[in-house]
Amino acid sequence: MTILDRSIEFAEQPGMLGGMRCRTRTTALTLAVALLVAGGAAGSAGAAAGPQAHRIAPPVAPPAGGGPHSFMMTEPGSSKPVTYSPCQRIRYAVNAARQPAGASGIVASAIKAVEKYSGLRFRYVGTTKRKPSSSGEASVTPAPGKTYAPVLIAWTTPKQVPALRGSVAGEGGSTAVSSGTSSYLHYVTGQVSLDAADIAKMLQRSNGRALARAIVMHELGHVVGLDHVQNRRQIMYPVNTGQTTWGKGDRTGLALIGRGRCVA
Repeated sequence: MTILDRSIEFAEQPGMLGGMRCRTRTTALTLAVALLVAGGAAGSAGAAAGPQAHRIAPPVAPPAGGGPHSFMMTEPGSSKPVTYSPCQRIRYAVNAARQPAGASGIVASAIKAVEKYSGLRFRYVGTTKRKPSSSGEASVTPAPGKTYAPVLIAWTTPKQVPALRGSVAGEGGSTAVSSGTSSYLHYVTGQVSLDAADIAKMLQRSNGRALARAIVMHELGHVVGLDHVQNRRQIMYPVNTGQTTWGKGDRTGLALIGRGRCVA
């Protein structure tokens, strides 16, 4: 197995979030990209099937006219985004040990917002004591006979995740693999790190829950494959400007990400 580190640092731009300085940051592209050769690790996915075969939910139509969007990663030699399989639920677990007061339900609400406009479906598998990787990279090799670990959503600290230092409120990304002889890439797991202290301060504001939810939406956008855009009316703008709902560009990108191939 070969693991290619594809982390990219984005320029961090400070912005005002209801009078509070806050910004989001992503591990960009993916946490890691692994090429699994034929006969590789147990738990690796099989061949890609047709794009609509056995979907869990129907695809979502993008808004008329579209809008600005970008993808974390595209298929080799193509402009099509790397995606999760729409035929499998994206399993996720939450490390809520440091979840601030008033944050209950925010993660679940943000996930519903991703599901609504992508057609992808998530499945909560419970709380976990797993801690996010401090480097932003995740191992993609499952234990023998096991599947890939669920996407980790963790309330954490800059000490655990140095990328959250300063006014960075969160970071997120996913891991893509290619199995067998196919060059088709698909995401299999990911990670979201949320600065618990920063978001606790945010929650003290009158619109704090909506702003905190928008940050989680932004990071989940990275997890499913959306990259930053330079349009302030999109959740995927690299600095939270107070936008709390998906823009037309966000919705266009999510709809396209939800139309990936099914992977057996």
